[in-house]
Amino acid sequence: IFRSQDAVLCGALSECIMPGMLRAQFSQRNKLLSLEMVYDAMGFMQQLERASGTDNLAQVVPGSLEMALAPNAHEARVITLAKSPFL
Repeated sequence: IFRSQDAVLCGALSECIMPGMLRAQFSQRNKLLSLEMVYDAMGFMQQLERASGTDNLAQVVPGSLEMALAPNAHEARVITLAKSPFL
């Protein structure tokens, strides 16, 4: 679980809690080889926004082409395409 600590004591409206997933790989001798932790970063960011009391004031960077192409009357957007060689 990914969570804030003492956020309310520092002026937030609430604490933020985000469950996540964990994947581990072990060797034949039961030693940890790798560990991957995955959390919903956008969901946690939205919780932080609500906890700070600034709903809809935070800038959100589109994470997909679909989101970037969504109409928005309040901001201009530039969409670029990266092609190799990446110079």
